[in-house]
Amino acid sequence: MQKDVYDNTYETNCKDMILIQWEQGIPSQEMDEVFMGMHAFLLVRHGKVEIMQGQTLLRLSAGDVADFIGDSPLEFVAVSSDLEAYFLILGKTADNFIFRRNPPFPLSYVIDVRNCPVTSVSADTMQLLSTYMKHIKILLADEGHLFRAIALQCELMKLAVDLANCRMKKHQNDAFHVCNNRQELLFARFIRLLERHVHAERSITFYANELCISSQYLAKISRECSGQTVHDWICHTLLDQIIQLMNSPELTLVQIAEKLNFSDQASFCKFFRKHMNMSPTEFRKLK
Repeated sequence: MQKDVYDNTYETNCKDMILIQWEQGIPSQEMDEVFMGMHAFLLVRHGKVEIMQGQTLLRLSAGDVADFIGDSPLEFVAVSSDLEAYFLILGKTADNFIFRRNPPFPLSYVIDVRNCPVTSVSADTMQLLSTYMKHIKILLADEGHLFRAIALQCELMKLAVDLANCRMKKHQNDAFHVCNNRQELLFARFIRLLERHVHAERSITFYANELCISSQYLAKISRECSGQTVHDWICHTLLDQIIQLMNSPELTLVQIAEKLNFSDQASFCKFFRKHMNMSPTEFRKLK
């Protein structure tokens, strides 16, 4: 394992994935660093920490776990000297490879996590999640592991799934998926419309008309309810449907492009590469 220059920090990298373990607070040099990624997990085993996610201040203490989804910058603003924590950051390539190939969570859960990334877990769950982090740290350091990519995918998926299991069980009696106001109701309807129509309709105007609102108001709702644009959600949902079809080996790329109303195979491949950093053919070879 590669040891960082700071005595209490161990950091290893694999492509655009970083795992940091803090055992006695955070070094002052890292307090000034702004972390960027598409997905990040913060497990606080002991102590307290305050972190800015974009313009939002979040406070975590022992037993808290944060699941940061999206590309908002993360900056630590205050920590206790006894902080013990794991901090895992996934870049776009790593996040796509781990989660986009087989998205395990409903969109409603992803929206909930975006709006409220921090949750408290039991001592047993914290121990389980910490074990996954330890395994990930070992794998990141073992460049000679013949199946490192697959093993990392398994450990990351277990981490995400067990955290999701904890969150969803915790909130299942608290109207986890209930929308509280008109904007949230409209946004939930927008997501359902996307899942039904994105194979054929990709214009903001279509979905705004279906909801009987203006395109500008739909854009406002999307930003306020999820932190993402309407275009982002259209692309995410379309990509999910592409991957579902890609998992059917009997379908050719031409057939998939036709099913999803791309003008031709070239435009389909261009869209896929832009969002997955690999071609559809390369993706299928990974299966």
